[in-house]
Amino acid sequence: TWGGTGSGTGTAAAEAVVSTQSTGGHTGAVSGVAWSHLPENIFLVSVSSDLTLKLWQPAKNNLQKLRKTKCVYTIKAHEKDINCVTVSPNDRFIITGSLDKTAKIWAADKGNLLGVLRGHKRGIWSARFSPVDQCVLTSSGDALLKLWKLSDYTCIRTYEGHSASVLNCQFISAGRQIVSCCADGLIKVWDTQNIGVHDHPRRTFGQVLGSDDDRG
Repeated sequence: TWGGTGSGTGTAAAEAVVSTQSTGGHTGAVSGVAWSHLPENIFLVSVSSDLTLKLWQPAKNNLQKLRKTKCVYTIKAHEKDINCVTVSPNDRFIITGSLDKTAKIWAADKGNLLGVLRGHKRGIWSARFSPVDQCVLTSSGDALLKLWKLSDYTCIRTYEGHSASVLNCQFISAGRQIVSCCADGLIKVWDTQNIGVHDHPRRTFGQVLGSDDDRG
């Protein structure tokens, strides 16, 4: 569950360049934004082709004062364009995914780099936190989805079945299933039961959409 705090490596933070004085906006196309979830500390994160992650906070934690939103910090997060960003359910972590083939986990409060997820062979298009378990999901241009443990940032499962870039992914059914959409024209639903316990054969529960030939 997301009740506890995560543990970072501490040493990985050296890879990140953090500026707490940055008040300016992105200098490249903004490719992703995500809001925090809890009312106690409202913030917004954004990522861009300028290779940075920014965290923004409205004045006095008030959504009615968005015009006075300030940039709390700016991080040079990746070596290539950043495609996605998501905030964890407890607002403690941020994940970014990039064309540099990595996803990175950040501490939301200070912007420290906690872990790097390596294993995809092409750029990452989507990254999501599980709503119930301490794990994250990534999808990539290598036609794969990968499930990762947050405790040690290792890959615990790889989902194969698409034939082209997996452009987006999401947990559904309270984290019991995954839905993915792909450049091959298909949407697929996958099982996540027994995560990290039994690496049983991966199977597609349903192809919701397909090509004209598939439907014929």
